[in-house]
Amino acid sequence: MFSCINKQDNKKFVRLVKIKVDDNRVEEYIPILKKQMNTAITDEQGVLNYHVVNEKENPSNFTLIEIYKDTLSYKYHIKTKHFLEYKNAVKEMVLSLELIDVYLIN
Repeated sequence: MFSCINKQDNKKFVRLVKIKVDDNRVEEYIPILKKQMNTAITDEQGVLNYHVVNEKENPSNFTLIEIYKDTLSYKYHIKTKHFLEYKNAVKEMVLSLELIDVYLIN
């Protein structure tokens, strides 16, 4: 294992989520995503940080950086009412989804 990886941070659950949204629905997608993220940060103690970016050259490509206290916090998150509402609301907008588990490096 690399010495630059913070062992304490390895207890956290960190995931990159790459999402491709229908080009014609990006403006509709963004507020739904923001609502879900803000609710998760406000209502869930296990959600430590949430960042999202979309590419300048390809604005329909989003990458979320999600940091949870631990794996159980993530498992709780994906069963919450607000997350399930988000998934239902965007199911016709999202063309592809890739989940990548990562380590935090200091």
